[in-house]
Order: sequence, then structure tokens, then C-alpha cells
Amino acid sequence: MNKEAEILVELICKLEKEYPDLILEAKEEFIEKEISEKEHLSQFFYGWFFSIFTISDGKNMPCLARESINLDDNEKQLLNNIQHGIIGLFRILRIKNKTFHLEDLLTKKEYYVKTRDLEHDLKAGHFIEANLVKNFDHELFFFGGLRQSHNSRIMELNLAEYSRDLDIEELVEREMLILENFSDEESIGDYLIEVLDFEYNEIPEFLNSDKRYKEEMIRDKIIEIESRETEADDADY
Repeated sequence: MNKEAEILVELICKLEKEYPDLILEAKEEFIEKEISEKEHLSQFFYGWFFSIFTISDGKNMPCLARESINLDDNEKQLLNNIQHGIIGLFRILRIKNKTFHLEDLLTKKEYYVKTRDLEHDLKAGHFIEANLVKNFDHELFFFGGLRQSHNSRIMELNLAEYSRDLDIEELVEREMLILENFSDEESIGDYLIEVLDFEYNEIPEFLNSDKRYKEEMIRDKIIEIESRETEADDADY
């Protein structure tokens, strides 16, 4: 385990001691969509927990940690590096000696990322989603691992979402493309329940329907989710 990983584990222990239910709630919320290698599960969780997860008041974990627990200098530095991480969609320009030369598809900036082991079966020209964070040697690494995009249209939609809200038809299209990546009905069902709030008794109907009706079911679920989120936002004000 490297120094950064050791500090992350210690930070989680401190947060769990201060907030006993926090990690359990985070793990229940954490949804793993595209990981097939179980040994990397904790790596992806740590990345999501410290970069994306927020509590009910909108506070993220680096902010919560600074406010509520005693931090040493290394912990403060790592949390600062995480908050200044570069989350984005990248094209691999070159891989040499376990160093990735990347281009940010949105900003067109280029980055070099060193790795200990090559991730997946990646080659120049492939697209990935990743969070680039500096380590204690001031070198970028893949914080929370990376995800390879196997579908250029999904990548286009994800990239568009950085600059605007996707419309309902684009959201439906993306969900249908994501579902095509699953190899078995159990995985499809799990995704529908966890991501799109399907009920268990709706899964057989979805699986046995044609494409058009599946799109209608997904469209209805997205509208319901967005409506609940709007109502929750309104209630906060």
C-alpha cells in the first residue's frame, strides 16, 4: 500500500469514529456500474467517497474532514490535492514505460500520469474517464482508478454534459447504450434498480419488452427522478 492509500484509510477511520453511520451510508449510496475486477473495488470507492460523495448539506468529505477531525500535515496536503484534482474525459495519446500521455477532451490540455501497473488493456487512441490527482512526489496519478469508455457515443454524451444539461432523449439514449454493455440479465436488473429506481416487479416487464417500450420505461423513470430532485431542491429553499 502506498503512502496516499495509507492516509486515505486513516482518514476514513477518523471520519467513521466521528460519524459512525457515515461510511455505511456512503457504501449504500455507492453504485458500481462498470467495475469487473473486484480487487479494485475499494480503490474506486475511495475515489468516489473523497471526490464526489456529499452529506445532506452539500458538504464534501475534504471539507467535512477539515471541520470535524484533527488532521496532520500530510492529511491536509492530500485532501487539498484531491480537491484540486482534474476530473474529466481523456484521450490516450501515448503510453510509454507505464506513463500515460493524455489529452483532456474538453480543455485540450495534455497531462502525464505515472502508474505502477497498466490499467486494463489500454492503448493510444482509447478514451477514459479519470480523476488526476498529485501525489506527494508532485506527480499525477489516477485517483480512484479509471474507467475506459467502449462506446464513442456514450463518451460524446458524457462530454456534452460538462457544458450543458442533456435533454431527456439524450439521457434515455445514454442509459440504453449503457445497458447494452451488460452481459447478463441479472446485471441489467441490478443497474435498473440501483440507478433508475426500478421496482423489482418491473424488471421482467422491461427485459421482455421491445426497444421502444424499454425507452418509454426509462424515460418515465428519469422524469420521476428529476421531479423528486426538483422538489427536494425547492424544499431546501
